[in-house]
Amino acid sequence: IVTQSGDIRWIRDRIQPLWDDTQGRVVNFLGAIEDITDRKQAEAQLRQREEFLSRIYDGAEQAIFVIDVTADREFRYLGFNRVSERYGGVTDGDIQGKTPNEVFGSEIGTMMQQNYERCLQAGTSISYEEQLVFDDRCIWTLTTLSPLRDDRGQIDRIIGTATDISDRKQAEMA
Repeated sequence: IVTQSGDIRWIRDRIQPLWDDTQGRVVNFLGAIEDITDRKQAEAQLRQREEFLSRIYDGAEQAIFVIDVTADREFRYLGFNRVSERYGGVTDGDIQGKTPNEVFGSEIGTMMQQNYERCLQAGTSISYEEQLVFDDRCIWTLTTLSPLRDDRGQIDRIIGTATDISDRKQAEMA
């Protein structure tokens, strides 16, 4: 609604008919109006923040991947951005809810799980260089894993980024 001062306010209204059982008809209405402007503004801010983060996630030149850490310390992928998809040759839909071994096989998957475990043990961000072979393609990456903690202080997620450093490694080897 627009108030007399010109402010826009969001409201939620509810109405309930009151029946006269003896006459079998509605004799009155009971209504309530609630100002939900603050909630609507918070929702709009949240949508803007989600869009902002989505643009970073999808537009980054680095691979970005998200790993859930289950209660029994199992690592399951939550998401890959487009660069991660290109590196690993799998889509975001292919990896969701799966372990590294399920996605990449035991050789690469075991190596990835060991790095995720190192991140858990460190309790802080770690960085390392690694060589990965996907479908007969060899790439070198500089990978950073950053743990996220839940309300109880337990690590429940890891955010990873990987930058392709293959050109640099080839130059070093030459």
